[in-house]
Amino acid sequence: MRYIILFFALTISNLCTANEDLLLSRSMDSLVEILSDTYSSEFSRNVYDLEKNYLKAVFFTIEGFGRGNNWQRYLAIFQKSIKTKQVPPFEPTGEEKYRLIGYLLFSRDHAKTIDEESFTYKNRKITIPSISLRSITGNQKIDNIVIKINAHSLEKFVEKN
Repeated sequence: MRYIILFFALTISNLCTANEDLLLSRSMDSLVEILSDTYSSEFSRNVYDLEKNYLKAVFFTIEGFGRGNNWQRYLAIFQKSIKTKQVPPFEPTGEEKYRLIGYLLFSRDHAKTIDEESFTYKNRKITIPSISLRSITGNQKIDNIVIKINAHSLEKFVEKN
């Protein structure tokens, strides 16, 4: 009996996760469609959970604008949103969705790379190492890109090292 209960609990958990993934995927597909031209297409997408399925960071690349051999790297931040009743106990009354807080064009520069897997998140700020591959001395220069997540927008700063 204990195994049956565990099976159903895991199944329900997986269905909830699959539904959230589908909701976020639909939102991302819409954003990519808006940002792309008739020739470009999405090349990669990596999703990171920032605040326990409430806030998601999505790094994605669109390539081939204007039939060219080019790419643009973006970051989008989505926040889970659901309608609730207006009186206590404020129970959910509608479908969940992921609301786009904002997106930023990160890089079109082939001489820079962003180490997205090494990003840190603290106090609604994302810090991402950015490595410049171009240098007169031959040394790599590492700066940090800091993204501040506001209620309705994103702000980008560069911390020079």
